[in-house]
Amino acid sequence: MTDMPPEDMVDGLAERLNPYMHRILGGSEDPHDVVYQLMWTLTEAPQIEHSWGVDWLYRIWGDLSDIIDGYPVDLGPDSEAIAIREFRHAAQDWLRTPRTLAGLESYIERQRTRLASLWSPVPASQPPRRLPHRGDP
Repeated sequence: MTDMPPEDMVDGLAERLNPYMHRILGGSEDPHDVVYQLMWTLTEAPQIEHSWGVDWLYRIWGDLSDIIDGYPVDLGPDSEAIAIREFRHAAQDWLRTPRTLAGLESYIERQRTRLASLWSPVPASQPPRRLPHRGDP
């Protein structure tokens, strides 16, 4: 770990992720491919080592990409269009979010709420996907 202040970590994270968000919004690339690249970046140092919110960002973008696969809820034949809409919404929201720890926390909460509304109600046979979190038993 580092003694880097949280605000500097958020700035560094934004510096790494903003180009992906612009690529998602640009429309010249398959946004799903860009999302996979973004997720890969989130697993690299220093992001994963120095930022509390990285695991949540990874989960959010993973859950967004799962929409295409119909998991945890099949949204029907429009799943791909819905996923692309949600990718773009999440990217725009990211770029508008203040580069502070409170801004990051707010972004995460907004995206979690939006995803929950897409999946509501989740059938009991398909619980929402949850990645392990540091500190889980």
